[in-house]
Amino acid sequence: MDIMRDIEETLRRERMAALWQAYKVPFVVFLVGLFGALVVIELWQAYSQRSTNAVAQKYWQAINGDANGQQLLAEVAEKGAPGLRAQAHLKLADTAALVGDRATAEKHWQAVAEDRAIDRNFRELARLQWAASLSHHDKTAAEALLRKLADSEGTYQALALEMLGNLYETLGRGADARTAYEQALKLPAAVGAIQTRIQQRLQAL
Repeated sequence: MDIMRDIEETLRRERMAALWQAYKVPFVVFLVGLFGALVVIELWQAYSQRSTNAVAQKYWQAINGDANGQQLLAEVAEKGAPGLRAQAHLKLADTAALVGDRATAEKHWQAVAEDRAIDRNFRELARLQWAASLSHHDKTAAEALLRKLADSEGTYQALALEMLGNLYETLGRGADARTAYEQALKLPAAVGAIQTRIQQRLQAL
C-alpha cells in the first residue's frame, strides 16, 4: 500500500510538473497583466479623486467671490462632476439672464436639461427656466418643453402646467389654458401660492 501511495504521489508530482512546464508562461503573463491592471485602476482612481477635488475647489472659489469667478464656473461647467456641473451651468445662466444675454443663458439651461448624467431634478429645473426664456421669442419650443415637463410626473409638474396655462393664455387658447390649470390643481404639489395663482387665473378666464 505504501508503495502504491508513493507511486501515485510521484505520478501526481510529475503531472503537476508537466502542467507547470506547459502553462507557466501564460500563467506568468496573466499574473503580470492582472497586477498591471490593478495598478492602472488604482492610479486612475487617485487621479480622478484629485481631479474631482480640484474642480470642487474651483467651484467654491467661484461662488465665494473670486475675481475670476465666471472663468472658474465655466471650467467647472465643462469638467465638473454632474452635480457641480449642473450648479455651475445654472449660475452662469442666471448671470447671463440678469444682464439680458438670453442666448447664453439658454445655452447653459439647455446643457443641463440635455445632460442625462445630471440628476433629474436639476434637469427639470433647467428645462423650466429654459422654457420660461423661450416663451418670449419661441413659443412653440417653449410649449414643447413645458408639455414634456407636464407629462413627466416630476417635481415641477404643477409649475409646468401653470406656466403652460399662462402660455396658452398669451396665445389666445383659453380652453387649453383652462385644461392645463385644472390638471395642475389635481396634483398634490398644487398648494399655497401655486394654488392661489391658478385659481385666480381660472376665475379670470
